[in-house]
Amino acid sequence: MVGLTDHNICVNARIRVGQDFGCIKYIGNVVGHDGQWIGVEWDDASRGRHNGTVNGHYYFETKFPKSGSLIRSEKIHKFETLEDAIRERYLPPEQQSFINDELLNEARDALSAPFMKVVGMEKLRERQSKLKFTEDITICHSTINQAGKIPELDSLRTLCLQSSCISHWNVVNDIVKQIPSLRNIDLSLNRLELPNENEQLRFEKIDTLILNSCNLFDWNEILGIAKMCPNLRELSLKQNNIKCLTDDSAEAFPRLETLSIGENSICDFEEVLKLKDLPALKELMINNNQMKRVDLPNCEITERLKLFEKLESLNLRHNPFENEIQMFNELDKLPALTRLSYVNQKATDGNETEIMEIFMEAVGMIENLYSFNRSEIEKVHRNDAMYEMWKKFAVEWMQVGGEGEPKMSEFYKNHRCYPRLLKKYGTPDQFILQPNRKRVTTIEIQFKNVMNGKMFHKKVPIAMTVRSLVGLVYKIAALHTCPGMDLKSIKLYYIDAYNNNIKVYLDNLSKSLDYYSLQNGDTIYIEK
Repeated sequence: MVGLTDHNICVNARIRVGQDFGCIKYIGNVVGHDGQWIGVEWDDASRGRHNGTVNGHYYFETKFPKSGSLIRSEKIHKFETLEDAIRERYLPPEQQSFINDELLNEARDALSAPFMKVVGMEKLRERQSKLKFTEDITICHSTINQAGKIPELDSLRTLCLQSSCISHWNVVNDIVKQIPSLRNIDLSLNRLELPNENEQLRFEKIDTLILNSCNLFDWNEILGIAKMCPNLRELSLKQNNIKCLTDDSAEAFPRLETLSIGENSICDFEEVLKLKDLPALKELMINNNQMKRVDLPNCEITERLKLFEKLESLNLRHNPFENEIQMFNELDKLPALTRLSYVNQKATDGNETEIMEIFMEAVGMIENLYSFNRSEIEKVHRNDAMYEMWKKFAVEWMQVGGEGEPKMSEFYKNHRCYPRLLKKYGTPDQFILQPNRKRVTTIEIQFKNVMNGKMFHKKVPIAMTVRSLVGLVYKIAALHTCPGMDLKSIKLYYIDAYNNNIKVYLDNLSKSLDYYSLQNGDTIYIEK
């Protein structure tokens, strides 16, 4: 830590004090105190003591009521260049001097010593050679504010400079020009000033840019950054307090494939729709925002919308959606969606029933989904989910059937999946119109071992779980005598009473037999 003149600092420069970063807003005298003071607005809005006005005297302005401080220059950490930082962190102390052949030859000529050698030169060259072929460098929480003369890094593709004192994109430009191989750069936790209109900065080769927690809440500023990176394929903007987007994003992001705007303050899906025309967008992460509904334009129930045409993956986890049925119905309109991540923000942690219900709704309602919460959907689980949705909406379908075409059209609009389910499973008339029976607590089931054809009967409680039933079957059918058969390898299923083409697997061990609508006289098949 050194004095003010040693820093050569100025207003708008970024500084580090202790573990905190901030921006200088004022340099000068303070009423009632000797010497020069530095007015700082901290990145952490709770770090300061005031808003730039002290004892009634205005010195500078802050964005937050308590994000400003007045400090002495001696507290400011000394700046360093990226060149210095690489030497310090990636070369041992004895190898931090970059000696090349040209410099060595000059020394030999000056000393008239053509055979002069430098002790440790071979080790130094070996280490420098390794650095030359390094593919990624990470320097976080530093006081870097300039590029310096960066050593040759011919293979460097990824550079992480989170939390630094870089304050302007011109410095980033200086860094990128000296590393032609650079493709990915992480500048999270920085505050970067855009160049003026006369400065034309271009980062043609950068395809991945990470700008998390950079106070980039203005989407127009983000579009300004996009214009400097015309070939950007991946962009992360998490934790920037973004609330609103603009409609002109498609032109700014012609090649963008992956966009993360999670952990922001987006409340309305209408803002997300402003990204609908991005021509190359495949993956969109809008998790941890404040959206309560998904509303997409209307289209025919047998068709898909012509927007988000390449969007394959969507992350909606931890948004306070009020109606999952409505949300999944809307998402079924997207033409290319195959992967979805979603966890209800209000769901109880570890509640298997809620988790399974959401899984069934998503898989049963979104036709082309093949991955949910990063897990591939197996065919048997897809069939179970579709069958559950067929049963879930059956009563409502029957009710609107007698109310005329408008009501039925509205039902199909809100349940796009149901025409597909009717085609697969038929009408649910028999399922709904079963005669009312006295509530029973036990049912008699016929079991058939498909491996040897043997059958047996057993009366079991309707509340018995599938897990308990598997253990019972294993014991009664003496499956332990079958080679390679154990509890984990047993599979149970039954044939639906109203559609012989439907094989329903009892694959949720925590569910009861009542959950699977088993009745007296049903046959459960045992297979490996």
